Parts: sequence; C-alpha cells; structure tokens
Amino acid sequence: MTRQRKTFAVFGPSRGGVRVLLERGGELVRVQWYDDGIRRVKSWPNSREGRTEAKAWARGFAEARTLGPRPTTPRLTLRQLWERYLEAEFPHLRPKTQTNYREHWSRWELFLGRDFTADEARLGDVDHFRAALERQDYALSQIHKAIGVVKTVYNWGQRRELLRMNRLALYRFKVAKDLRPEPPAEYAREERDAILQALRPDRHTEWRAWTAVAIAAYQGARMRAILHLHVEGSRLQTRRDCLARAVGQDRPRARAADDRRCPGGPSRVEAMART
Repeated sequence: MTRQRKTFAVFGPSRGGVRVLLERGGELVRVQWYDDGIRRVKSWPNSREGRTEAKAWARGFAEARTLGPRPTTPRLTLRQLWERYLEAEFPHLRPKTQTNYREHWSRWELFLGRDFTADEARLGDVDHFRAALERQDYALSQIHKAIGVVKTVYNWGQRRELLRMNRLALYRFKVAKDLRPEPPAEYAREERDAILQALRPDRHTEWRAWTAVAIAAYQGARMRAILHLHVEGSRLQTRRDCLARAVGQDRPRARAADDRRCPGGPSRVEAMART
C-alpha cells in the first residue's frame, strides 16, 4: 500500500516543475523532479526547519534550471585587466595622473608578470611586492601609492565583474609609528611677516604670490582654494564694505559689524581685492 503524499509547493512550470512533497505520517519531506524522464528525489527531515530548507532549495534549483547555466567570466591576465581599465578610465584622468598610474602599475606587472592571472593575486603577494620595493629603496609614500593604484584597478575590475575574486580589497597599508613622516612645521609669525615684506604686491611678477601668502596667513585656506579664490565666491557681505574697511574709510560705529563680515582683517581683504 503506497503512502499518500501531499504537494505543498511547486516551483517552475506546472508540468515538469520541481515539487515539494510531504508524505502523510512520514518522516521525510522530499523534493521531486524529472531529468530526461528519470525521477530524481532529494530528502530532508520532516521538521519545521527541514521543510523550510527543502522549499528554499527547490526554489533555487528551479530558478537555475529555468535560467540555464551561468556564463563563465574569462579569466584576465594583469595586462588584459590593465588594458580594460586604461580604455575605460584614462579619458577621465589628467595626463600627470595617467603617467603616475602607468609607472605604479608597471611595477606590479613586473613583479608578478604581465601574464599572471589577475584574480589569483593574494594578500601575501602584496606583502612580497611591498618588501621588494623597500629593498630597492623606494620611498614609503611611493610604495603606498603603488599599492593604492593596484587596489584601485582591482576594485574597478570587481565592479565591472571582470574578476571572480578580489582579495586585494582587504589589504591595509600599515606603517610603524617611528617610520611615519613628520608633518612640516608651521611658519612662525616672524617668518610669515618676512615673506610678505620680501614680496612686492605692486609688481606683476609677485602680487599673486603675495596674495596667496597673505590669505593663507590670515585665513588658513588650502592652496588649491586660494588659487581659485574670487571675491564673488567668498563669504564677505559686500565687496564695497570690506574694501572700505581695508583702506580705513569705514565708519567707527560699524567697526564691530565689519569684523564679523570681513574675518581676517584688512590684509585678507586687500589680498582678495587683487585677485
């Protein structure tokens, strides 16, 4: 006498799909399907967890049968990965950045070989690469940049699904405290004043340098921001008020308000007026 079976899930087409069966009074839950007319069965314990796992497996198996085999990604060499990156990203990079990237990547290629399979690189390879550059007396900052370029290319390849595995994303560049470079010292007030006195703002060859030093000294802006500074883009209330204060034509009662509107004092405003 055959046991009565209950179908409580079907995945895929109604005919020839993947069925999840539960035998009444049985100890197993079964997933059943047919492969070229041959009945196939996979079983799990008839428990709450077993039924959930059986349904999840049947759903995934049915989807895989419907979609067919996933096309395999061709495994790229280091040279092929670099050429893909060069074609896609170099049009958006400055010429100097392109040169730096080429130099750093060429060291990686030279170390592993241009025909090395890209997704076979491991964290240990990066450790050996760093040690090799250190033995050649490369500066620590250059080694850091070289490894950064390698990681940039690998991360790009992973986002483009060109790599099956990107282990290099987990790499962290560490430096001992005694090897970290000391930040450059700040200019003293006397040095700053000496530089400003040495420059002539009335000369066409020196006024730009004088302006940059004056703004940096009184405001602390970064050099790139200083080079592209315009009065229109500053936070000054009005150019007229601030220039009046710079030349001493402001009203005494408005002095406190001008201090708030024109941070940095006359030196900064005078420098901005020359930009």
